[in-house]
Amino acid sequence: EKVYELNLVQHADKINEITSDAKKQLKIEKSLENIKHIWEEDPSTNLDIAHVRSKTDDSQYYRLQNTDKIFEIIEEHTAELSNMKSSPFYSKFDDKIDLWENTIGQITETIELLWQVQGKWQYLENIFMGQPDIAGQLPGENSTFKQVNKEFKNHMTRVNKERNAYRALVQSQKDFIKVLAGLNKQLENIQKQLNQFLETKRGAFPRFYFLSNDDLLEIIGQAREPGPINKHIKKIFEGIYELGYDENGKGNNKTYTITQLKSSDEEIIELPSTPKPVPVDQRVEGWLGKLIKAMQEALRRGFYRFNNESAQFLKKMGEADKMWNAIQRSVGQILITSSQMQWTLDVEGALRNMDNSTQGANSIKKIRTIYRKKIDTYIEIITKRPKMHRKERKKIETLVIIDEHNREVIEKINALKVTSVNNFEWQQQLRFKKSSHSEESTEALFIQ
Repeated sequence: EKVYELNLVQHADKINEITSDAKKQLKIEKSLENIKHIWEEDPSTNLDIAHVRSKTDDSQYYRLQNTDKIFEIIEEHTAELSNMKSSPFYSKFDDKIDLWENTIGQITETIELLWQVQGKWQYLENIFMGQPDIAGQLPGENSTFKQVNKEFKNHMTRVNKERNAYRALVQSQKDFIKVLAGLNKQLENIQKQLNQFLETKRGAFPRFYFLSNDDLLEIIGQAREPGPINKHIKKIFEGIYELGYDENGKGNNKTYTITQLKSSDEEIIELPSTPKPVPVDQRVEGWLGKLIKAMQEALRRGFYRFNNESAQFLKKMGEADKMWNAIQRSVGQILITSSQMQWTLDVEGALRNMDNSTQGANSIKKIRTIYRKKIDTYIEIITKRPKMHRKERKKIETLVIIDEHNREVIEKINALKVTSVNNFEWQQQLRFKKSSHSEESTEALFIQ
């Protein structure tokens, strides 16, 4: 009766408004309770932590593995809290809404920073714990990293024990984000010093600029062994596929000496043992510098021997078998360069004979004929030996291409009636010349 006497029908609109507001407030309250429950108790907000065995020192540690599901929850709850803040009832729940908005924001920032620290730590751990040669060359950074390494592992052990993202990243250690920021700063400083160290190595041996930081670190960290160098040697020296070497001693006393250069076409250049061999030691930029000098010396001696023993067969046409023997005995780059040197001598000799009344007029025509026959001889060699090794075939094919170009230059010189080595039509050509006929000379070849 009392309810009836209130005549609620007259206040239906007001009652509906109050009821609607109450329902909306209840919805906000339940949403906040749900957010609290999920972050404090629900397994869906547990961090995915992996138990890993280190590849460098066989120790065990914990690593953040996947946070995709947590970020999905973060995105969902951030949107919910944003809607609550735009609600007319925000003032009634502002303390709880702001609390969870700040908490979720802190969890997000901490996870993102943890990923950064973990990534830098893993990268540097492989270097300082796995490559003692590098650690020894950067003692200050190595000491700092050991401290960071210990602290990071201790924190990850705690995070793994807690598992729940809210408790592990915010509640149990409220300054964890500041700790991570400090570790991140230290790791960045170590990385900066490491990059400067690599720049020093590149300054000492500029061909290291052809390598990425990771490749260079691998080489420096295992500088006493040629194996890691061979993995990257093509990037350092384009024409070298592999370094051949001798091993001496056993175990920790094992040493290596570089003795050969090998190409992808299976050509081999033996390095001279005198004046000095190329021993592999800790300063990789040092022994690679010695390798360049030994390489240059080997080629210089190879040019001299070839020009004394075999180059004559590049001049004689109609002797395909003798030319074939000379091609087989020679290294490709020596053979091709010697052929270019011979072409320069032939053309300049013909041009200098132009003043000779008995020979001059026909000099260029004679070498034009020689180079036509020369190309025919190369083709004859290939035709008679269809199963020749690809290494030899490549040499001859290259000679055919180069000498065909040389023949065209001779044709042009003849057509333009060039009569002097100083004429521009000849001077504009690449000319290969030997500056000394002595094997002891260091000036063996120059290009104009």
